[in-house]
Amino acid sequence: MKLAICIPSYNEANYIAKTLHWLSLQEDRNFKVFVCDNGSTDQTASIALSTASSLGLDLEVVHEVEKGTGSAADTAFRTAISQGYELIARTDADALVDRLWTRNIRKHFSKHPHGMASGITVPIAKELTKGRYLVLRAASALAATFGLLRPSNYGGSRRGRYVMTNGNNLAIDSQSYLSAGGFRRSKIEELHEDRALVNDLRSIGGKVYRVRSMRVQVSARRINAWGLANSLKWYASHSFQGNEIDIR
Repeated sequence: MKLAICIPSYNEANYIAKTLHWLSLQEDRNFKVFVCDNGSTDQTASIALSTASSLGLDLEVVHEVEKGTGSAADTAFRTAISQGYELIARTDADALVDRLWTRNIRKHFSKHPHGMASGITVPIAKELTKGRYLVLRAASALAATFGLLRPSNYGGSRRGRYVMTNGNNLAIDSQSYLSAGGFRRSKIEELHEDRALVNDLRSIGGKVYRVRSMRVQVSARRINAWGLANSLKWYASHSFQGNEIDIR
């Protein structure tokens, strides 16, 4: 299966080069990267192109003017699918993927060709003290349990167990993506498009798999800016509206 990696991005000039560097370290480098620039006012797009060239990565920048990680991710996914890519993975422009990430994505889909693979996301340890790192890991486990038990994740035509899925670490086959309707073209402060896609896929009988070998480290800058309690409120119900960082 042809593999594409999609990265929605907004003003990530300070981070995206490192993200691409880690992608260049993949054991399996048979993939193309699609960076969707969501109206950046910095040099995100040009840095992505120049970095990819220096690293020998196949990379295309696409543009989406409608604000929203859902819109940006959907544009990138549909662009990749239109070019014949059958397997689409997504990560963030401030995330560091494990060097076996793409290999393990392929390994999973060789056994389960349809559905979504949801990986494990942890904070970048170097950005935190050991104690704070452990607290965030515990908070992530609590959030996953909350999602598993949350009544709104069940009912209607949704089938199977809910699996909390982070937009920075997922993969899905193109057929399942299109059948589920793709990412909602929404603003993230209004809707978590990754959670919506999980439930839309379950509504048509698709399956979401927890794939623990898919590991990604992600920046803790938002939690550092907002604090843990406010971050949990935002992730749970958007009852906190942070303005220190534009998360699109």
